[in-house]
Amino acid sequence: MTIPIVINKEIDAVNFEKGLMSSIRDMKYFKKEPGIVTSKTDEKIIELSLILNLKDPEKKSVVTVEINEIITKLIAEFTEKAEKERKEAKLKEIKDISQ
Repeated sequence: MTIPIVINKEIDAVNFEKGLMSSIRDMKYFKKEPGIVTSKTDEKIIELSLILNLKDPEKKSVVTVEINEIITKLIAEFTEKAEKERKEAKLKEIKDISQ
């Protein structure tokens, strides 16, 4: 089973992947550890694919809902963090210019 994920390019993809894998690692639905690959990147977005090997394929919808909730939460957290870092960098730039 594959779950597509689209994140903004401003998000730190490596840390997002680590956060996602850490969040789902202890779920008991998988035959083996999930994998994540980058499917596509462009100037604005990064497309990832979360690859899951389920023990019980009948639980696909339950697993999808749970993982999508985690993904949504992580995207919000990482987007907020990226926005904060961008604002801090902009403020630093303004301070440097005004000195």
